[in-house]
Amino acid sequence: MTTRSGKFVGIDVAKEKLDIAVLGEKKASQVANEEKGIAKLIEQMQALAPELIVVEATGGYQREWSWECTRQDCRWQWSIRAE
Repeated sequence: MTTRSGKFVGIDVAKEKLDIAVLGEKKASQVANEEKGIAKLIEQMQALAPELIVVEATGGYQREWSWECTRQDCRWQWSIRAE
């Protein structure tokens, strides 16, 4: 059984970077939207064990992140928001 942290995460997706904000934390972080950056983000999220991750979809640039989460069988809930 996975223990949840009660944390909520928002990820703003752009072509070259992912901006990550955790509700209640003052400082956001950023990783490159490429293989190494996505691996770092997934490692961070596995350590954080958030209740929910909301991803802002932008022009398909979220696909690599969502594919890698699926491939690694990530155990947190996440939702992609598209306008």
